[in-house]
Amino acid sequence: MVQFQPQPRAVTRHVNALRGSDRGSGSASSPFRSITHALKQVSAGDTLKLSPGTYRDETFPIRVPVGVTLQGDGQRQGEGTVVLGGGRFNSPTFNMQSVAIVLMDRAMLWGITVTNPEPNGTGAWIESTHPTIRDCRFQGCRREGVFVLGTSRPLIVNCIFERNDASGIFVMRQAKGELRQNLCRNTGFGIAVSDSAAPLITDNQLEDNRSGIVLSRTCRPVLRNNRIQRSQADGLTVLGQAKPDLGDIQSAGGNTFERSGRFDLHNTSAHLLVSVGNQLNPAHASGSVVFRSIALPPPMAAAAVAPPPPPNPNPLPQLPFPDIADSWAQGFIVALVDRNVIRGFPDGRFRPAASLTRVQLAVLLTQAFNSPIQRLGQAFSDVSPEFWGYEAIQQATRTGFIAGFPDGTFRPNESLTRLQTMLALNSGLRLASSTLDSLALYRDRAEIPSWATAAVAAVTQNRLVVNYPRPELLEPLRPISRAEISVMIYQGLVSRGVASPMQSPFVMSP
Repeated sequence: MVQFQPQPRAVTRHVNALRGSDRGSGSASSPFRSITHALKQVSAGDTLKLSPGTYRDETFPIRVPVGVTLQGDGQRQGEGTVVLGGGRFNSPTFNMQSVAIVLMDRAMLWGITVTNPEPNGTGAWIESTHPTIRDCRFQGCRREGVFVLGTSRPLIVNCIFERNDASGIFVMRQAKGELRQNLCRNTGFGIAVSDSAAPLITDNQLEDNRSGIVLSRTCRPVLRNNRIQRSQADGLTVLGQAKPDLGDIQSAGGNTFERSGRFDLHNTSAHLLVSVGNQLNPAHASGSVVFRSIALPPPMAAAAVAPPPPPNPNPLPQLPFPDIADSWAQGFIVALVDRNVIRGFPDGRFRPAASLTRVQLAVLLTQAFNSPIQRLGQAFSDVSPEFWGYEAIQQATRTGFIAGFPDGTFRPNESLTRLQTMLALNSGLRLASSTLDSLALYRDRAEIPSWATAAVAAVTQNRLVVNYPRPELLEPLRPISRAEISVMIYQGLVSRGVASPMQSPFVMSP
């Protein structure tokens, strides 16, 4: 088993380009002025919190060290917190480049706007590292917003790429990683993939670009649930020996292509492409493409009328929702419905894959757990007493499950991530953890923020973590589904001794 050494306490240091001083202490009341100076004072696990402003008086490229977070305003996707500039970076692969930010292993860029106006300027450079970029903006870069190469495995989620000359994101060499829920608009190529790269490209929106996605050489990306519209040339261009995964019988592509200037899908590669479960008009496709849909098997031919079977003396119980018949979480969902903890939608469905918001989590937690009061309630500027979820939010706050934000808001309609759910359960159930060894279960444990490792270890040791469909991937920053939260809440009831354990290969057992 991997042995984890105790980590030093993570430190947050503050930077303010408008009123800071590099002679300051880096505290909230005495912030540094420059990112360059502040980075000399940090260690792995630390966070540099940037106040709104433009950071241009820096030594470029800004190199974010291993395990360090550069944080701006994630709620506004970096609007108003701008890193502006570029400098000479000697890439091991491409020699001298103009780069604004270089991200080292396990570094995080969160809530920052990045602009590199230098000729052929790149916003963020990722070379054979495993960083995270979330809730950021890359705009006005003279080449691409983010360049990914080598053996990199980045997570790029919920970012905006706009008005970049060449492309929003360029992935090449042997890089993989995940590009999730990003918006690419008014740029050259929204996303470009080349060489033998094989990233997962899912739930992105690409609009008004010269071309939406361009694939070349021998790349093998997986495309799922992307929306590509109003491309000036092609929505998806496939060149050379590239062969994208556009869905199969087990997993529909779910991509939507519409209103491209030339073709929605232009295949000039040497491969026959198979499109399964995508919204794509064959009349707007060019090249070798086979279109398939996912359908139920045809009914069997009618035979001689047979007498009806005898009644089953032990009929199966009727499911409360028809759309959980094949769900991996069916037993957990039914158990919570029986306890009146969770309900379906007015149309009679449960929608196990749908996401949740913070107020919906508050409602579920108050209905599931009869927890003692741990602290006083709190008034939130964006939650009035007339709001439908007011009482649930107050109860979840008083029992220690959820807290508000430093600006006095609760943000009830903000999407809920898997990590936020784990933190809420750990806090409200007051789980104990004495070791971080359990984190060795997760291949992507580097994506866990350093300040959250103890909490994630606690929920793991208490068997509250559910990883579907791949148990080895925690995916802490991905939005949580209704099926997943049903299992985690049920496991919380098991940890309290008020529910019987159920077996599931997706519940993590250290």
